[in-house]
Amino acid sequence: DDGSTIVAQADGQVRLDPQGRPIPGESRSSGKIVSGTGRYAGITGTYEMRVRNDIDPKADGALGDYFATVTATYTLPR
Repeated sequence: DDGSTIVAQADGQVRLDPQGRPIPGESRSSGKIVSGTGRYAGITGTYEMRVRNDIDPKADGALGDYFATVTATYTLPR
């Protein structure tokens, strides 16, 4: 870990039940990669994220109750 970071802005929605809890299922968001530090300095791009929030944390192999997949397209300066 060299401390390099990537900063992104998201655009998405979370569906909530009447008690304010996320509704189980899948949500999607997308956004822009706006900056970075260290080896990611000057990065630009976009990303799409899918999140499942209905994972049973007690299921065999589960590490939590959310699972996210992120796909990014980016450019780094030469």
